[in-house]
Amino acid sequence: MGRLFPEDFFKAPNIGNIEISPSGERFIYTFSLSGLHNFYVVDVETMEKKFFVGKNVEKDYVNFVDWKYEERIIFQTRFGNIYLLDLNDNKRTLLFDSERVIVSYFAIFWGNYSLPRVLSLLPEDSDGILISALDNNGVRQVYRVDLESGERERLFRNFKRFEIFHADLQGRVRMAFKSSPRKLEFFYRSVKSDKWIPFDKVFKGQEL
Repeated sequence: MGRLFPEDFFKAPNIGNIEISPSGERFIYTFSLSGLHNFYVVDVETMEKKFFVGKNVEKDYVNFVDWKYEERIIFQTRFGNIYLLDLNDNKRTLLFDSERVIVSYFAIFWGNYSLPRVLSLLPEDSDGILISALDNNGVRQVYRVDLESGERERLFRNFKRFEIFHADLQGRVRMAFKSSPRKLEFFYRSVKSDKWIPFDKVFKGQEL
């Protein structure tokens, strides 16, 4: 345990990913020290902080962290593994293994479900989160991961070979990006037709 002082927040850029808990009584933040990115949970009233994750987790950076519930946190390491942390018993559960090997601090990925990325914590879904990951053909797909069983359900096929997705709070993927050597394309998924529409058509006739 330790005490957090106001001046701690003026030491950028080694502090980031600040997220308030659902009750507003605590918050989490990542802290970079000695080349590792770890995170702390802080009590808002007392400003007491508790260090939960250190270099024993893959000797890796924590590059994403957020609250699923008041007592449960989702975090992801730089090389892709996604964990569920229960603050009641400090139990850490691996939800998604990125299937990679580390060579000289570079990640070499292979096989299914590689290079995962958290899309949404699904606040209206008490049992799951939404992620995207590459399949065996190198195409990025979207999956719902069950927090209890770890089972993965693919939500739809990515025929257009989109590379980046964005989802709403209900887990519906509404925005996607696709790049080529010549351009970066943006798409929006229609609520009525469920079809992907290029952004230039969405804003046609409007000044941006």
